Amino acid sequence: MNFILKSAACIFITTVAFAADSLPNLTSSPETVEKVWGNYDPRTEPIDAKVVREWQEDGLTLKYIVYSIGTFKGTPATMAAFYGFPTGQKNLPGLIHMHGGGQRAFLHEVKRYAKRGYATLSVNWGGRPMENSGSEDPNTDWGAVDPTQNNVAGYSNLLPQNQTIDPFPSARNNNWFLLTIGCRRGITFLEKQAEVDADRIGVYGHSMGGRLTGLVAGTDNRVKAASPSVGGSGFLQTNLWGLPGSARRVRGDLNLFQQTIAGQAYLKKVTCPILYLSATNDFNAPMDFVEQGMNLVKHKNKCTTYAPHLNHRFTPETEISRPLWFDSHLQKRFKFPDPPVGVLILDRENGIPVFQVRPDTSMQIEKLDIYYGYERDPRNRFWSAGHVTKRESSWEARCPVFDLDEPLFVFANVYYRMDANQKRLGDPETFVMSTADAAYPDTLHKANVKPTKLTSPLIDDFQNGFRDWYTLNGNNRPLWQHW
Repeated sequence: MNFILKSAACIFITTVAFAADSLPNLTSSPETVEKVWGNYDPRTEPIDAKVVREWQEDGLTLKYIVYSIGTFKGTPATMAAFYGFPTGQKNLPGLIHMHGGGQRAFLHEVKRYAKRGYATLSVNWGGRPMENSGSEDPNTDWGAVDPTQNNVAGYSNLLPQNQTIDPFPSARNNNWFLLTIGCRRGITFLEKQAEVDADRIGVYGHSMGGRLTGLVAGTDNRVKAASPSVGGSGFLQTNLWGLPGSARRVRGDLNLFQQTIAGQAYLKKVTCPILYLSATNDFNAPMDFVEQGMNLVKHKNKCTTYAPHLNHRFTPETEISRPLWFDSHLQKRFKFPDPPVGVLILDRENGIPVFQVRPDTSMQIEKLDIYYGYERDPRNRFWSAGHVTKRESSWEARCPVFDLDEPLFVFANVYYRMDANQKRLGDPETFVMSTADAAYPDTLHKANVKPTKLTSPLIDDFQNGFRDWYTLNGNNRPLWQHW
């Protein structure tokens, strides 16, 4: 690019060389996921990885690294990350961890999975200071664009701004697009490492990292297993049933957003095994949307695990399902059971619905819990534990309703006991697989369901302890909470 500088005495002509941009110029807005990503290849440009610091700890090789994301609007962008693996081992499966909102790359995640036999990369997409970093250490630098939480409006935006890619409404102007590029480049880093088997790479993340997991898995066939948690369900720009105005807003054309950058558009594209880890009362990935989103995954190698009563967190028995999912699909340590099959039976002589569950019995089942609830907003829904009875190869519980003009929601958790070969140090004794269903008023009326459940001033008689509650800080007497 030539700049001409004029003065009274003379004219100076200066030439400045800019790097070629990583993204092709478009003349109109891409209208599908395929068109958004069709001209981008995360392998084309050099990854240019640099080691800021390397050390040994507990049999692991750990590194603080920086790699090239690409060039946007003439300015290079770089990603900082922690990387680790079991020292001296080769042919390792790889994992990419994507942190949640307000967080940063997690060294403890790298250590945890490296100890389980993975070469693990935790990317610092948000650009917050890295753990134990010095003021001179390089960090994530997005250059001329900003998809971090310094630009919160960019997550719902399609419109052109100073720091966006296209001069017209486009998914490429959305933060999630650029963050997905940064994480896909992390896959390129992993597959180039001598200790990594490039054909066994998985991705996972929590909250905003869960959203990124769906985007990365839906666009990159190098991903061989995925596990989003409490993010990436899709449908967030849609009203919850019976709750007008509950949808999140979009800056730009809503239909274009839904078709090109919304979570559900990418779940449709996921071809690898996927475990969705969620909580029944989550605010960021409402349970009803998780069910809708996972129904869009076209293959059968998928599973959902729900932590009962919780919001944006998990119990040890539900959380462990994710590392076990990777152990099963990337290390072949054991065969993950098939997902349980749940059927909500409505048309019964007594008018009381029953949720019947048929789990895979190839592993020992420790217990099976069934819950039911009514509240339209899954964030506020109270889940009652049903009385479960076993009938040959199925388990079932009655799920009575108060009001035929309100929906009925049900789910079941199957707790499988692990043997010594499947457990790692610190793992709980069991892991969970879930199944869920729902029936809305039209269906309840047609099936002649009867409203038989009565209200009561009694909250709980505690005959079952804290079964229908969850506890925080249970061992700290001044700080305990029961909800």
